[in-house]
Amino acid sequence: MKKEITKIMTIIKAAPQLKSQIFIGIFLFVGGVFCEFSSDLGNTGIIGLSTCVCLIYQSIMISSGSSIVQSSASAKKLQTLYPFILQMPFHIIIFALLSWHRVYLSSKPIPDMSADRIYAIQCGLIILYSIAIFIISISEIITRKFFVFGVICICITYAPIILSICFIGIRVPSLLYKLTLTASIAAGFAIVITGSLLSILVANLLYKYPISAHVMKANNKA
Repeated sequence: MKKEITKIMTIIKAAPQLKSQIFIGIFLFVGGVFCEFSSDLGNTGIIGLSTCVCLIYQSIMISSGSSIVQSSASAKKLQTLYPFILQMPFHIIIFALLSWHRVYLSSKPIPDMSADRIYAIQCGLIILYSIAIFIISISEIITRKFFVFGVICICITYAPIILSICFIGIRVPSLLYKLTLTASIAAGFAIVITGSLLSILVANLLYKYPISAHVMKANNKA
């Protein structure tokens, strides 16, 4: 396992435009953190935080045609297992960071808003954040294989979650008043981990399908 991880890191280091991808990843993370910690209610910061981790999978897929990958005895696992094992702890850390911030804000007063409403909103945001990470974990694979279909799936699933996060303070469903922070965080971690494990299953199911022509064109330019 250690040998394979070392091999993955070698492949990632050899990925085209690695420096620009690292810059984009840092930019997304910093931007997401800034948005998250500058607002008491939901915002678009989750977009950067949930997508920056995808660069691990993207870097390996860009390099999937290289001789290093093709000559590897574990070529399939390099696309269907190890990237997601590497991504899982990052997803968990990001969700833990978001949850910690929302727990902190749950007891912080907001003008013209009751304490119960604030608490319910923060519980709801924790759940929505985990769902956003779940969706991006799966959609990154689908988009690489079926670009147009993947984009449509993101529009149908990810976009409504982002809108719900941004406007959760306007209308709070009664169900959120029944949640506790502990239950929300526990459910959130379960959703994030499930998404990471399910991404391995999806990657294996779609492994034999060729990479999208649109993605290959972009990779060739890189």
